[in-house]
Amino acid sequence: MIELFPNLVDSQVVLARAMYNTGIVIDEEYNFATTNAQRVFTIYPNKEDALQAALTIVQSRPDIECWIQSRNDEIVHYIHMANVKDFI
Repeated sequence: MIELFPNLVDSQVVLARAMYNTGIVIDEEYNFATTNAQRVFTIYPNKEDALQAALTIVQSRPDIECWIQSRNDEIVHYIHMANVKDFI
């Protein structure tokens, strides 16, 4: 079991990561997420800040994909090596 989705308020969003080729969810330290003690979701105050963080991750680690999710469980952005240029 991985970390439960956090309770978000106002315009907060979460950034989550996975291995691009396999879709295996990874934690903030880029390790496979296998326990609920690992931090899978990083909370940001808004989608713009989360997007900048995701772009930094994907540009430096093209083997990782990121998604940004709202408090309504909506995927706001999905960023990976094949579409990163669309956000720059």
